[in-house]
Amino acid sequence: MPIGRIAQLSDFHFVRQLTHEKRAFYKKGRAKGHCFSRLVALARQMDRLERLDGRFDAVLCTGDLATDGSPAALATCLSYIENEEVRAGEPSQAYTLGLNASAQRRLLLPGNHDRWTRKYAGFQVQGAAFERALGLPTEYPYVVGLRGQGTANEPDESAILFFVFDSTPGVFVNFWWWDRLARGRLEHGALDSFMRKARAIQDDGIVRNLGGGADLRVRYSNCVRVALLHHHPFDRHGTTLMENSTEFKEFCTRAGIHVVLFGHEHKEYRAQDFGASELAPDPNHQTVYFCCPSASEYSSAHGFYEFTFDSIGFDFTFHKWRNMQFEPGGIDENSFLPGAPQRYPFSRTLQ
Repeated sequence: MPIGRIAQLSDFHFVRQLTHEKRAFYKKGRAKGHCFSRLVALARQMDRLERLDGRFDAVLCTGDLATDGSPAALATCLSYIENEEVRAGEPSQAYTLGLNASAQRRLLLPGNHDRWTRKYAGFQVQGAAFERALGLPTEYPYVVGLRGQGTANEPDESAILFFVFDSTPGVFVNFWWWDRLARGRLEHGALDSFMRKARAIQDDGIVRNLGGGADLRVRYSNCVRVALLHHHPFDRHGTTLMENSTEFKEFCTRAGIHVVLFGHEHKEYRAQDFGASELAPDPNHQTVYFCCPSASEYSSAHGFYEFTFDSIGFDFTFHKWRNMQFEPGGIDENSFLPGAPQRYPFSRTLQ
């Protein structure tokens, strides 16, 4: 029986103007803006999937939602994500469908571009402008749970736990070089906090409900455990590999994380890791890592992910932009595989 169905999108790179398309946003430098035609096609594909199979229980956006972190770009982003239709003008015109993802069924993460405050030279600054603009928590990491509507709020009913990280470099990091801006990191204290929160859920059996209302009563070993961040702990290019990726992967194994979802690299791939889990005891626990390409940055590969979790594993579909539309398929470590879905079993059944 399905526990939950989620969509992951990443790296929209919104700019202020909704209809921006196919031209550089910066006059200098490498950063580009979003492509409006991709946004139209993406919203249509998401709408089609929800009409065929029902609404996604959660929509996850793993960073770089804006290109320069400006209030105007974030406002464009929020309008697209939360509305059924994106309208402008007086009288208003509908320019595209939106994702129609309310605050009760979405998780939005910051990326390095979301911390920028200048249009032409990319400098990151500390501050919670991203979180304030999008109505998000301002302390990381945090954990929320998801359980399907109509399911009893009892520990015997499985749920999904989302561990949400901010992997943009912290206040004590110097921002001198491009690779340091691009690499990201998770502080040691953030990883310790991650384990404390996981142990608290294991001990107390309580987690905040993403959908609002009463906290969820859960059993840690009976939950699908998902970690979300922007920067990549696996990478084909060392210059953008998250600085302390090895430590992060060790903590994910110890906490019994099943799936790690991230973006940043603007290409699709998967990897897996094995090790001994402490909190969901398993001597050979498997964690699967998925890098999501850009949703709409105009010069990149494009696509998004669809996951359906149950107590044994999950079905996975990668929707890739090909032939001027999003085509469903799968991926191996490096290539698109026509046909969907793919099946990934957990190393141990939820119990």
